[in-house]
Amino acid sequence: MDMRWKFQSESLGSNLSLGAESNTGDAIRIGQDIGADIALMDQSWWFPAVAPLPGSAPAVMLAERSLPGSFIVDEHGKRFVNESTDYMSFGQRLLELEAAGTPVETMWIVFDQQYRNSYVFAAERFPRMPIPRRWYDAGIAVRAQDVHELATKMGVPVDEFGATVTRFNENSFAGEDPDFGRGRSAYDRYYGDPTITPNPNLRPLVKGPFYAVKLVLSDLGTCGGLRADERARVQREDDTVIDGLYAIGNTAANAFGKIYPGAGATIAQGLVYGYVAALDAARS
Repeated sequence: MDMRWKFQSESLGSNLSLGAESNTGDAIRIGQDIGADIALMDQSWWFPAVAPLPGSAPAVMLAERSLPGSFIVDEHGKRFVNESTDYMSFGQRLLELEAAGTPVETMWIVFDQQYRNSYVFAAERFPRMPIPRRWYDAGIAVRAQDVHELATKMGVPVDEFGATVTRFNENSFAGEDPDFGRGRSAYDRYYGDPTITPNPNLRPLVKGPFYAVKLVLSDLGTCGGLRADERARVQREDDTVIDGLYAIGNTAANAFGKIYPGAGATIAQGLVYGYVAALDAARS
């Protein structure tokens, strides 16, 4: 965690990454020891996830944020992001708010019974399966018959949360999210529910029971690292190349910069630049 806290944020929780535990930046440190430059060290393949139970890892959560009948709020009971955005941009938004002096201390995804009856949640809770009792006991889930009771159990301001629900519902009926643009992009709609119209990412929450599940900012691994050129050769700060040293995948700074182009991006650049590096090494 020392490199994460140094380059990314001191607020990042320990043991929340979904990446391999053995990925601790050793290759990056070794490269730096012989003069390699680094880039994008503040970036990760951020991944909002269900808060972990004691002694467990966070639970994977992908399409859940995009599906209609749900939204995400902070500790103030307010929305702060387009919930359907890609997972890397979601994390960048959180760090952007932190840098601006308005950090999100706690996140909850809020949904109703229709949502629970319709969609998979946390990769293992199939439609109509109840939220596990251990989630409630651990304080990462709450349930209530009305939104005011739900706010109280979440520990967020009741009036502000009520206003958030009212505005979200009004906009959902209209099929438009003027606050954060949820459902406007093809990416958003891909993970929505095409049976819900006019916006596959929006549906009002009008009938209880209602639920809230606590979220954390996890990741699939970092995407900063050794700076490499188009031939995967590691570079120094002055752009000269370190002979015989190559970097690919998540050891190298992300070839796409701060952008998430789509699923498999980290695997693709590892495969492509692995091939490129091998060809270059064979020619040298």
